[in-house]
Amino acid sequence: MTVETIMAIIIHEVTFQYFTASGPGGQNLQKNKTGAQLFWNMDESALPLEYQEKIRRVNRTTKEGFLVQFKSQTERSLDMNKKNAISKLENLIEQSLYVPKTRKATKPTRGSVRRRLTDKKVHKDRKSSRRGNKVSEW
Repeated sequence: MTVETIMAIIIHEVTFQYFTASGPGGQNLQKNKTGAQLFWNMDESALPLEYQEKIRRVNRTTKEGFLVQFKSQTERSLDMNKKNAISKLENLIEQSLYVPKTRKATKPTRGSVRRRLTDKKVHKDRKSSRRGNKVSEW
């Protein structure tokens, strides 16, 4: 499943709670509810269990009932704050579905092995040439 198909399932299960936002924005923020808080109950979701487990591993759920919450009050309009909260949920789902590429072990090339061994030999010769040049008067 892709992020778009998962979001199509989740978007119908999401509920919003609105509040008066704080911060700059003028009289519109002081008299209207422009902040939005998104709630999604993962236990009652129609999403397959394997994807729910992946989302739980990201560890942004609350203790009671695995309720995912996102709060947005940065914008001046309610619609923009709702879109912002939905995009935060979408980022959470993208993080949960991300699978890093597995590293393939490779052999060093013949030339790199040869260069490494010649460098070691040059280093050894340089060090050994410094030995045995001590003049003793005993």
